[in-house]
Amino acid sequence: MNDKKIGKTLKVFSNELTFGKNDRLVNIFGAFKYKKNTTNYIVYADTDEKYNIVYYATAHIKDDSVLTLDAKKVEDTNAIKEYIFKVTNSESLSDYEMFNLDKINYIEIIGYSKLEIKPEVFSKLVELTIPKPEQKEKPKENTKKKTSPLKALLIIIILLCIGIGGYLFLTSKPTSEAITKSITCTKNYNHEDLEAVVYEEKKFNFNNRDTLENVDNIESFVFNTPEDYSDFVNRGLYFNYRPDDEVNGGYSLDDDNNTYKIITKDNVDESYNEPIDYEEVLSYYKAEGYICEESINQ
Repeated sequence: MNDKKIGKTLKVFSNELTFGKNDRLVNIFGAFKYKKNTTNYIVYADTDEKYNIVYYATAHIKDDSVLTLDAKKVEDTNAIKEYIFKVTNSESLSDYEMFNLDKINYIEIIGYSKLEIKPEVFSKLVELTIPKPEQKEKPKENTKKKTSPLKALLIIIILLCIGIGGYLFLTSKPTSEAITKSITCTKNYNHEDLEAVVYEEKKFNFNNRDTLENVDNIESFVFNTPEDYSDFVNRGLYFNYRPDDEVNGGYSLDDDNNTYKIITKDNVDESYNEPIDYEEVLSYYKAEGYICEESINQ
C-alpha cells in the first residue's frame, strides 16, 4: 500500500435544525468506487468507537462534504468485507478507485449499515488508514525576568476598566432602541421541479427606526405522496436544496409528514440587496403575492 494514508477524520454535519455542525467526529477508513459494480462506497466509525463496529454506505461527494445513503444489498456487504480484508492484510487495492479526501471536511450521514469486526482487525484498520495527529512542539521556557503576578493583574484590571468604559460611552443607545417591529409574510406554491408544495414564511425584524435588522426564513417542501418523498430522500436530491450558509442555516427531514424543511437567517449587511425600510418591505412582498401580518414587540 502507498505510504500516504487513505483515510481521514471528518466532522459530522448535523441535519437537524441546530444551525451548524455538531461536535461528532468519525474516522473515514476509505471512500472509493468499487470497480466490479461501479458503486461508490464509504467506510467509517466514530473516533471513540468501543465495540469494533464499522459503518458503511453509498457515498455522494459534493463540494467539501460527502453524503451517505443506504447500502443494504448483499453485494454491498461483500464489497466492504473484501475491502477491509485487503486493507488490513496490505493487499492490492486495484479493484478500488480511491477518492482523494484532502478537500473533504464534513460527512453528512443519512443512511448506513453496520458491520461488527474483530478488535484486532478494527485496530489495524485505524492504524493503516488514519493519519496520526501532528505532535506539537513544546514551547521553550522563557528565561527573561517575569513581571510579578500581582503587578500584571493590576495592569490588566486598569486596562479593562478603561476599555470597557470607552466602549460603553461610544456604543450606548437610547432604551427605545429595544422596541422592535416585525412583519411576517407567507406564501405557498407548487415547486417547479419537485412533486411538492412549498410553504414559505419570512419574518422581517426591524429596529425602532423602522430599519430592517434581519430576516428569519422557513421553507417547507410538503410532498404530494410518500413515494415522491422517499424518492427525494433516497436519491439524495435534497442535498441540492440544503442552505448555502451552514452557520446561519439548518434543515430537517420529517418522514411522518413527507416534509423537507429549511430554516435560514439573513442578516442585513452590504450584500443584502432587497428593501430594508419598513413600508418598502411591506409593499414589496405584498406585490410579490405574499400575505403579510404586522406586529410590534415591546
